Amino acid sequence: MKLGKLLAAATVLTITACAGKVEKDPQYVAAEKCADLVIIKSKALAEKGISGKYVLTSKLRTTSTSDGPFTSTKIRGIPYATSTFLDNGNEGSAWRKCMGQKL
Repeated sequence: MKLGKLLAAATVLTITACAGKVEKDPQYVAAEKCADLVIIKSKALAEKGISGKYVLTSKLRTTSTSDGPFTSTKIRGIPYATSTFLDNGNEGSAWRKCMGQKL
């Protein structure tokens, strides 16, 4: 009976340890860094009394992989930021420029 309880506890620990790990691909990491950068720069300009607005949101990214007759599609939100302080009238341009430099 003790062996059964030990195996059950080990299984629960393994599942718990693996469940908390979210693998972040390089594009997601770059998007996160760029969104943070846009927000940080925008906040600094707002604190100086310059008028404008900034928004942290997400864009959906779709990836598909095929294995013979089967196709797996994943849809994931990636961090995205817009800022009237930095976009120069072209919404999201500061974030896109940052992404272009990181990828």
